[in-house]
Amino acid sequence: MSKTSRRKFLSVTAAAAVPLFVPGYVLGRDRGVSPSEKINTVSIGLGNRGGEIIGGFLGNQNYQVRGVCDVFAERTVSGKKRVD
Repeated sequence: MSKTSRRKFLSVTAAAAVPLFVPGYVLGRDRGVSPSEKINTVSIGLGNRGGEIIGGFLGNQNYQVRGVCDVFAERTVSGKKRVD
């Protein structure tokens, strides 16, 4: 049974955890907004005013709509289609 030092263990596991390829958009290159810089939001209630508000979020690349819901199932379905 070989003894592994704590330093050796950490260096090996850290090297394995580093990704070999990171796409440029993740870092915000090419004028893109990196995912960590986006504001994530959900929309609850997709009636008249809710529909207007969600439209403002969908038109801005700084926001990401993560979910929608409404008490009326047809509004939820149409809102999801709009977000997708």
